[in-house]
Amino acid sequence: MGKLLRDIDLPRARETRTSFGDAFDPRSNGFGFLRLALAAVVVFSHAWLITGIGPDVVAPPGPDDPMWGWTKHQEFLGGLAVAGFFVISGFLITRSAERSRSLADFAWRRFLRIMPGFWACLVVSAFVVAPVAWHHSQGDWQGVLSVADSPVDYVVQNSTLWIRQWGVDGVFDQLPAKDAGVDPQLNGSLWTLRYEVVCYFGIALLAIVSLRRWRRPALVVAGAAGLWLVELLHEVAPNVVSRIPVISDGALSRLAFLFMLGAALYVLRDRVPSDPRLAGLAAAVVVGTLVTGGYTVLGLPALAYLCLWTAFVLPIRSFERHGDYSYGLYIYAFPIQQLLALYGFSRFGWLASALVALILSLGAAYLSWHLVEKRALALKGWQWWAPAREPAPASA
Repeated sequence: MGKLLRDIDLPRARETRTSFGDAFDPRSNGFGFLRLALAAVVVFSHAWLITGIGPDVVAPPGPDDPMWGWTKHQEFLGGLAVAGFFVISGFLITRSAERSRSLADFAWRRFLRIMPGFWACLVVSAFVVAPVAWHHSQGDWQGVLSVADSPVDYVVQNSTLWIRQWGVDGVFDQLPAKDAGVDPQLNGSLWTLRYEVVCYFGIALLAIVSLRRWRRPALVVAGAAGLWLVELLHEVAPNVVSRIPVISDGALSRLAFLFMLGAALYVLRDRVPSDPRLAGLAAAVVVGTLVTGGYTVLGLPALAYLCLWTAFVLPIRSFERHGDYSYGLYIYAFPIQQLLALYGFSRFGWLASALVALILSLGAAYLSWHLVEKRALALKGWQWWAPAREPAPASA
């Protein structure tokens, strides 16, 4: 599969200019620290929502995140962090596809990275967080397993990443969202994971098509350009796009666009200059479009460049060598923040609540990595789909 990626016949950057390919060191980079920082940003964004009042408490974006207001309802703080996640994922997952021995190997590695940790989070949320919240609300431990939308149903219904049951009946009813007519969510952060996996399928599909005469880098760039046009249509003709299947899902099209921007920057890494002046220009475009408009069409490509450039120049490198805690932080923070709000931590304000939640969530992420995720990834070399070969007979 690694041979499927070839260079596009474009003029190379001048030899004296550093490219993304030159700046990217697979063994020493800032991706680990940057991803953890982005996950922490999501925690602070959700702190406004969970400690606030109104229907947007568990249905972001909402007015409780101040960024949502000053960007003219274009983006909220957590959304900006999620955008960075998908750009980084597009870059690194495309590299993973390039290095995979086969499509089965690629799929197996992606499965091990996402599903075991996700399933563990479902179980912990359903059988630890939900009962604790139930006990706080009801005063006893009885009845939580027999409600209509039970913890067992929560795990079963959501086990495929498609979240069909967002909460457990009677849990977190005392939070402001219930009074506003919104069903409380047990873990509102999980919605992005299915889109992440859809993007994995997209990269796998490109690999299959590339077995023919098309060259995969050209397909990746064409895919990013096509998704840019979809985003443009969402801006200028939303009524038209809303009637078209698949691309009518604005979240899917935006996150897929971000992922493909990261993928395109990977396949063109030797053509894209790594220049602080371009990074400064990209930052200006991001801020300018957030304030004045056009963020989706112009700001997101600039954000993709800025995000990757930052990862290449960060002085904190190989941060994940002792453990990659960003995924665990992301998936465990929301239920922990909900519990803290239920127990009255909101009275200390969003900042104090966020800091306490961040510390507790990092502890959960530490346990998730060492007890589940790292153990699962240890199986990535197991080629269960390939029959074992019998050893060749010894020569006489």
